[in-house]
Amino acid sequence: MPSPSGLGIAMVIPGANGIAMFIGGLCAELLRRFWKERAERCVVPVATGLIAGESVLGAFTTLLKVFGTLKM
Repeated sequence: MPSPSGLGIAMVIPGANGIAMFIGGLCAELLRRFWKERAERCVVPVATGLIAGESVLGAFTTLLKVFGTLKM
């Protein structure tokens, strides 16, 4: 039986984000299997940094669009 919350998220997010989440999860799992010590120290901080960095970059890009310095 598929997870109801997983199906709900799949209907809301774009496909590219789903693929990126899968690749990130796959990398984290491979790291956990082959380098357990490094995975315990690095996976959560790296994932958190990537999420925060994407948010900051999205806000910065929006400001550039608002002020007319970035044409898209």
